[in-house]
Amino acid sequence: MKILGSDYDGTLKQEGSVTEEDLLAIRKFRAEGNRFGIITGRSVSMIRYELEAWKIPVDFLVCSNGGVIAGADYRILNRFDIGLPVAMELIADLEQDKKVMFGISDGDRFGTLQEGKLSQIPEDPLLTKGQMDAGEILACGIVNSFFVRCPDTEETFALCRRLSGKYGGRLSFYPNRDVFDVVAAGVSKSAGAMAVMRHFGETCHVIGDGYNDLPMIRDFQGFSVESAPEDVKAEAVKIYRSVGECLKELMK
Repeated sequence: MKILGSDYDGTLKQEGSVTEEDLLAIRKFRAEGNRFGIITGRSVSMIRYELEAWKIPVDFLVCSNGGVIAGADYRILNRFDIGLPVAMELIADLEQDKKVMFGISDGDRFGTLQEGKLSQIPEDPLLTKGQMDAGEILACGIVNSFFVRCPDTEETFALCRRLSGKYGGRLSFYPNRDVFDVVAAGVSKSAGAMAVMRHFGETCHVIGDGYNDLPMIRDFQGFSVESAPEDVKAEAVKIYRSVGECLKELMK
């Protein structure tokens, strides 16, 4: 048996769609007795609507950059939450700049706490479909992750660096394109992939395209896709055009 854990945005879903070639490869890979899953920065409900819309079959999910491990039925099997005191401290920091958009997730549900001032960002109907009142999530006292976005990418990365310096050792920060995610200290996609490997008892291959994929790419001698930034591709042992191409080679 072989296992592939794939990032979603920018890796499996490229340029706004999942190709039929990739879907066929996933189905064939699993039909041969192998396991396929998604390792993503999204929460469970964030990714669920995507998987159902594109009819992507999975055997496991690693969500919130490793903050949540879930089964094929979307049931959360394990979770690593942020302590409420440090979560509230970060919320107070983020609220200082009204231009910043940020929200929280309890690992499954997610919602926006501050809208910020974002321009020219297209609305994603599959993403907004699962959104709920963040105040209700916060009232339950469980914060698994944050997502943060500034009006432009440069500002987003600068804020990520500043907060990472302040909260180093208490939280983990993962920049990726025009957003960054915040999870509990020690949480990573690599740790999530390790949990998958222990569960199935086989080595887990991984593929990704973003900076939040770097821990698992480095630790698992993982793969990347051609559309990834050059410094991400430099860490990969092999670069593929698509997830489907990667799966085909794993099946040889």
